[in-house]
Amino acid sequence: MKSFDCEARGGVGRLLSRLMCSLALTGCGGGPQDGPEKLVPVAGTVMMDGAPLAGAAVVFNPVDGKLRGGFGTTDASGNFVAKFRGTEPGIEPGSYVVTVTKMALPDGSSIPEGKDAADVGAVQVVPPTFSDPSQSKQSVTVVDKENHFTFDIPKTVKR
Repeated sequence: MKSFDCEARGGVGRLLSRLMCSLALTGCGGGPQDGPEKLVPVAGTVMMDGAPLAGAAVVFNPVDGKLRGGFGTTDASGNFVAKFRGTEPGIEPGSYVVTVTKMALPDGSSIPEGKDAADVGAVQVVPPTFSDPSQSKQSVTVVDKENHFTFDIPKTVKR
């Protein structure tokens, strides 16, 4: 691996080099004071037409701009655990609009491993009333205790 030279020569180069080294050493995410005061356990199950929906992204979109939300990915049984910033289990108590998304090939089969969804013509298999934050009607309130939510999504949404 190539190392980053923090002692670049020249005025602008030296300034940029020091700035980059400073960012690399301190990180971009801030310190613990930037984290939530409290995370509470949030888990659940996603079903589509009564069957587990595996490989779906479940996103908790905050209603209040003060919260940061979280997300999880469903396993083969449709179960998920929501995580803050993708690594810390739990999310902040508050109100959320939940979206569920899953990309698949037009015939419903999984995207081949190592392939990009756009390169293989993948489509969203979850209706927009569940996958689009501006259309989702899935509102939940995460309370200050263990939370479990079940989302049963119809394949087709009646209009």
